Amino acid sequence: MDHHHRGNANTSHQTLANTLEELGFRGQLPSQWVPMVAELAEALIAERDATKLLSAELLDAREKASESAKSREAVELLKAHARDGKTKDELVETLFERIDELTDRLEETERGDRTRTAASTTNRAEETREELNAVREEMEQQKRLANRYAAERDHLMRANEQLTMTLESREAFDAHGDVEGYEIALKTSREENKSLREDVDRLKATIDGLDAQRLDLGEKFKRSHETLKEAETRAKKAEEELQMIAEAQQNGQTTPRTSFLSSELLRKNGKNTDADHLAKALEIERDRLQQECDALTETLAESEARVQAVVNECQMAKSSEAKAVRERSAVEKLRQQEIDKAHQLDRSLADALEDAKSAREETKQHREELRFVAEDLVAMTREQQSVNDDYLRACAERDRAWKDLRHAERALENVEVNSVSTAKELEDVARAYRELEGEHKLAVRELSATSSDNQKLEKALQQTEDGLRAAKERSRVLDSENRALSSEARNLERRVSQLTKELEEMSSSTASTQTRKGGKTGEDFAPNGLGSLSEQLEEVTKTCEDLKRQNERYRKQHAEVESEFRTLRNKLEESSQERDRLKLRTKLESNRAEELEGLLASTRAREYDFSMTNEDDSKRLKLLKERVDALSEDNERLTSRLEAANATNAQLSNELENIKPNSSVNPKNTKDSESQTLNAARNLAKSLAHSESVVVEQQRRMREIMEETKDLRERVEEAENRAASAASFAKQAENKSKRSAARESELRVQLQGAFEDLRLAREASKRFADENSGFAANGEEFETLKRSLEEALEEKEKLEKALSAHVRRSNDLGVMHDANSKQMSDLRTHVDRLDALLRDRDRELLEARARQSELLEEFNQSKLFSNKSSSPFQDFGSSDDLVNQGIDDDTKRAAFEALARSVREPVDQSPLGVRDFVQAKLNMDNDDSNTATNINKNDEDLEHLEELRLENELLRQENDKLSRELDGTEEATEEMHAQLQKISDDYNALAKTLNETLNVVP
Repeated sequence: MDHHHRGNANTSHQTLANTLEELGFRGQLPSQWVPMVAELAEALIAERDATKLLSAELLDAREKASESAKSREAVELLKAHARDGKTKDELVETLFERIDELTDRLEETERGDRTRTAASTTNRAEETREELNAVREEMEQQKRLANRYAAERDHLMRANEQLTMTLESREAFDAHGDVEGYEIALKTSREENKSLREDVDRLKATIDGLDAQRLDLGEKFKRSHETLKEAETRAKKAEEELQMIAEAQQNGQTTPRTSFLSSELLRKNGKNTDADHLAKALEIERDRLQQECDALTETLAESEARVQAVVNECQMAKSSEAKAVRERSAVEKLRQQEIDKAHQLDRSLADALEDAKSAREETKQHREELRFVAEDLVAMTREQQSVNDDYLRACAERDRAWKDLRHAERALENVEVNSVSTAKELEDVARAYRELEGEHKLAVRELSATSSDNQKLEKALQQTEDGLRAAKERSRVLDSENRALSSEARNLERRVSQLTKELEEMSSSTASTQTRKGGKTGEDFAPNGLGSLSEQLEEVTKTCEDLKRQNERYRKQHAEVESEFRTLRNKLEESSQERDRLKLRTKLESNRAEELEGLLASTRAREYDFSMTNEDDSKRLKLLKERVDALSEDNERLTSRLEAANATNAQLSNELENIKPNSSVNPKNTKDSESQTLNAARNLAKSLAHSESVVVEQQRRMREIMEETKDLRERVEEAENRAASAASFAKQAENKSKRSAARESELRVQLQGAFEDLRLAREASKRFADENSGFAANGEEFETLKRSLEEALEEKEKLEKALSAHVRRSNDLGVMHDANSKQMSDLRTHVDRLDALLRDRDRELLEARARQSELLEEFNQSKLFSNKSSSPFQDFGSSDDLVNQGIDDDTKRAAFEALARSVREPVDQSPLGVRDFVQAKLNMDNDDSNTATNINKNDEDLEHLEELRLENELLRQENDKLSRELDGTEEATEEMHAQLQKISDDYNALAKTLNETLNVVP
């Protein structure tokens, strides 16, 4: 329940703070003032909003002013209302300033309450309560005054409405222009006069209340002026006491009273800063309100200009209304009476505004006086603020240093994790390279088998070409024989026809002679002539039969040859189809070869980037080595300075031990011993500050080295990732080469089948040529065979071109592989160099860690020595604790104050602050655990560095192994390149042979 109530209270306080911030107040408000200030703030906000509304309504009323001659006076009345609204804004500002002044005085009263001694606490508490009661009464009066201002605002709004109604009635009268309009206007005027009289009475009562409030405010301001004078006297006393303290410090003397007063002054200075901030906020708010007032003044000037323009227009319209003067005289008299009443109200308001202005001037005077006092307080507290700022800055820098150290430790752990993952990735890469080597050997064996098959195919093709040439020659001979036989057959046919004609002629002649001469001569002639003719005819018929039989035999042989030719042509078509398929597969293989080329190019580009990053890493390692050398030198200088500081500390401790017993025995020499002690303390503080700055610089450099090491590890990891991606690309290329080899074996089998078919066709053609030496084929079949051979040769040329292109790409791949092998060799050398640099860096880091551990041991020894020497600084705490506890020992207090003054000089030079370092030196018993922790961390760092060195050694061995595997891959690639060159030469020779065969064919 209490928690809920506290939450509601916090919410209400926050709401009130937001409201006051909206009004321009940014200071702190006492808790006992919250209810009253909340109500007053609400009233002020309501008054401000109402004033804004009233100003807007007044502007609207100005725009609605009629063009009559008497409208100028109504506009002046509206101006008066606007001035009244502006004056109310000034009164609101005055109330706000009054609240600020009361708040400042209440805070000053509370500060004075705290600083007073125990004897005068009761009296001052009673006076404070009386002042608080007076302030509460004054706040109540201000609240009532705000309520009255709200009532007055309502009255003015009603008066403005009545004036608006009057102007509207005037417009209605102008619109009608008859007796009824006059009567209506008179009635409205009487009613308005009655309401205006009531408003005047209320305003008089309000003015009387304002006068009473003004008198009360005058008395309050007098009392506040007296309170301010008392504060000035107290400030003067405080300044005198401060001067006395300063003189005592300069003379080396101090008392418990001065120490107590100095502590109280420090506390006052810390609290006066709030008053200074509040005064600055009030000045800013006053400037803002002044700007708003100027803006309103400009707006009013513009409104007056517009009103003047309206008045001019009214004067111009007055000349045209000369005829209506008599009719409007009654209304004008009533208007004049109303204007007189409004003037009276304006005069009363002007008097009230003058009183408010006088009160505001007095308030400004009080604010000026308070500002002077605040400036004096600021001048007194500057030195303390600077010391506090230096202390806070030193603490912040110390925290940042510890945070950076923790970040560096986490970064080292991340580097270790990354190194382990890198080693695993390198193992995977090595395994992948070994698999790639085995697959490459298989590809080499398959390539050798392919080359032998290509040689066999070349021999078979040569034999086929020889058979084709022999078949062409045989077909040429058969063609000539066929032509000779055809000519002989035609000659024989002509001879048979001639012999037949002769036989017919002879038979006819024989018959005729037989009929004429008789049978004797015919019988004598017939046997001789017919016998010869019959013999010739029999010979011819035999010859014809022989020719027919030979023709039939040739036709049978021709049919057999034609059937064989058809089978060969079918096989040729199948071979052409198979050739097309091989051509398509060759095109696909060429596309895959282009893809492999692209992969190799991207791999080469990545390897180049990796080499460039390795070069950058080598440069960074060189810089890192230089910085480690500089760090070692700084460590040496720091060691010497720490030794000197320890010696100075021991000397100072001995002197303080000698001074402590002698201070009570020989008080005359106290001043000299104190001065010597202070000088020694100053020297110690300076030396410690310088040593601390050197230590901080060393830590900064160590952080830079760790960051650069982290960056280097990230780069190495990125390079390893690139190598892994290159290995994956190589594996993909290897898989594609395997697929290409499988396709090549399929093509080789198909080519072997095609060559076998060609061989069989060649053997059949040879057998046909041997068996049928006298056959001559017809011209159409020969031309068809010739065209098929030409097409086969053209397709072969295309295949040869594709093969030559593939050979060129293989050559390009060989060149790319050579460049890649060169880059890999460069990469291996660079990795070796990087490994050497890393080993040097690890060795230097180990040396730096060893030096740091030596420094820590010396620091612990000096701490033990200082504990044994019983340094009087062990009894000291912070400066605030010394002041609050009230140290009785004058010697210790003087030494501490001198040490504090000496701390101010090098405070800007030391990043961590001398005061913190001295305090750490005085409280070294609490740092044993931290020192042990640091030593443990150093041991852990050494172990991590040793692990990193071992991992680097493993990486170097893995790189050597990879380089050997890459050497074997390069040799296999060279062998593959030689075999591809041999295949290309064989195909070139085959193309030449085919060209010669085509040239031989007619």
